[in-house]
Amino acid sequence: MDPVEKAFVEAARDRARGAAAIERRLLGRLLTLDVATPAAYRRGARALRDGQPVMANLVSLAARAASDEPAAFRTWAAARLETLRGLDERLARAAWPTVRDAAMLVSVSRSSAVAAVIRGAAANGWSGRVVVLDGAPSGRGRDQARSLARTGLDVLSQPDAAALRWLEPGSVVVVGADAVGPRSFVNSVGTRLLLEAAGRRARPRLLVADRGKDLEAVDLERLRRTSPMAGVEGSGRRWPVFEEVPLALVDVRVDEHGHRSFADGAGRDVE
Repeated sequence: MDPVEKAFVEAARDRARGAAAIERRLLGRLLTLDVATPAAYRRGARALRDGQPVMANLVSLAARAASDEPAAFRTWAAARLETLRGLDERLARAAWPTVRDAAMLVSVSRSSAVAAVIRGAAANGWSGRVVVLDGAPSGRGRDQARSLARTGLDVLSQPDAAALRWLEPGSVVVVGADAVGPRSFVNSVGTRLLLEAAGRRARPRLLVADRGKDLEAVDLERLRRTSPMAGVEGSGRRWPVFEEVPLALVDVRVDEHGHRSFADGAGRDVE
């Protein structure tokens, strides 16, 4: 097997790392290898797309690898890898104007982007309370809460049903995304109810997701349809791990380029 194709296949089979870590590792490996034929990139891209169908950044990477000429793809890959290396700092800096005056940050499930924002806020001296709702069982909200507690912040792990209790004056809701489309995004089940409740109470709602998560509407729908299922063993009850959420429920989106307001419905950039 061509070394380039092999790198894609290994990334497609990786179940030990998160999406961002897999992407960084794959791009780093590809940039150390000699340029392969376009066919090798297409075969590798197909393996990656089929092996990681619910990781938007990898689906997007696969699409680019399949459509670009190898030299153009490598130029993009080098720039993308550089962005990823400083992504946490970029996201934290872009989110700071929204979170710096918050008394409480409320999130759901596990998101490395949300964690980067909260850790960055703590590094800037923010010392409010963090509440992390569970989300779907595989969302691992409790893991997120334990990890964030190591920053020394006041962090609570809470069931989704307790969301309203924590949407107090001064709270800001911060959520991540597994994928972002033109009008909606996909994230852990529980995200939509949290954002709707926050909207009714006029609490700021922040989406943190880099542009590598952006997908066309058809790809977003495919990702939503292939969502894994959760359930209680022996109960006969099963439900999707992910759900689709309208972007209209978000006030501001933070990405590696800054933050964008949706308050006027137009998605304007905020200076």
